[in-house]
Amino acid sequence: MAAVSAPVEDINTGIEFQTQGALLSSCHDMGFNVYPNPANTYIHINTDQDGSKEIMISDVSGKPVHRTNESFTGSTTLDISDYVAGMYIVKVRNGPNVCYTKFVKQS
Repeated sequence: MAAVSAPVEDINTGIEFQTQGALLSSCHDMGFNVYPNPANTYIHINTDQDGSKEIMISDVSGKPVHRTNESFTGSTTLDISDYVAGMYIVKVRNGPNVCYTKFVKQS
């Protein structure tokens, strides 16, 4: 993990994220994954870390479509049935650690 104070560009999407000094972790290091991918109605966010997590989902333009703070270990489920078909970016913050991944919403 590395402390980052400059914008970081996701090499898979080309989207630039401002981390504001957060510690960027690989999703694997955080025990984090999103499934199924692609998805139609629900996504499951899985993690093996305890504590409160900030979850933000943005469309590819960077517009937030979902934001929540949840405390869970294991899995939480989010309803994406009202989302427009396309690619979305999921940001999970657990304390100082931040992870980004993406999923595709199918129609």
